[in-house]
Amino acid sequence: MLDGKETADCELRNFATLFLQNQDSYCYFEREGSGGEVQLENLSVMREVSSPLILLDEADASVNHSRLSEVYQFLDSDAAVILVTHRDTDKILRDYPQAKVVHIGE
Repeated sequence: MLDGKETADCELRNFATLFLQNQDSYCYFEREGSGGEVQLENLSVMREVSSPLILLDEADASVNHSRLSEVYQFLDSDAAVILVTHRDTDKILRDYPQAKVVHIGE
């Protein structure tokens, strides 16, 4: 469902921006660097894309702890954001109280 209407999976690409953990599958820059640096460069491009749904699959996986806020600032957007992470959700929820945990699994 999207805005209360049934939506085919193939239509979601018009409404969603997907960020995959595996940075080898795409890269917006010809730049080399650590995995975390490449992730942050790719995320900087995503900030300019206006989608009502943002899917972040381990977007924080390789990012240095001191720069995690650059990933989590998507949680302050007007979009619906789904973040899959192995990081400490307690800290994320303290910094972004409007966020909520939907599922914690192993």
